[in-house]
Amino acid sequence: MRVPWGDRPWDQHVCDPPLDNSSCLLLKNIGEERDDDHEVAAAGQDIGVLDMRCLPCLSERGTFMAPNGYAVTKQHPYRTNAVLKRHIEPSNIGSAYSARATQEAT
Repeated sequence: MRVPWGDRPWDQHVCDPPLDNSSCLLLKNIGEERDDDHEVAAAGQDIGVLDMRCLPCLSERGTFMAPNGYAVTKQHPYRTNAVLKRHIEPSNIGSAYSARATQEAT
């Protein structure tokens, strides 16, 4: 599983200094979608109290070891392809159970 680096232990919190996270800046699906002002304002906060649509790291498993699950709506990158147009709907993705919960259950 590919996961972005974080300065915290993937514990369901936004990075403490989100602008210092070069991993998220370099990952295309995070870097291009980031709202730096929002992330700075949310620094260190629990994602459970934030608008998860504004945290692109969640669609890249940015909290894969979090104790709680989450869901975000993701747009498929091929949704604008002429052949597939109107055939690919947004999908709810996320983690009903984190990798930690899955590991502890086995």
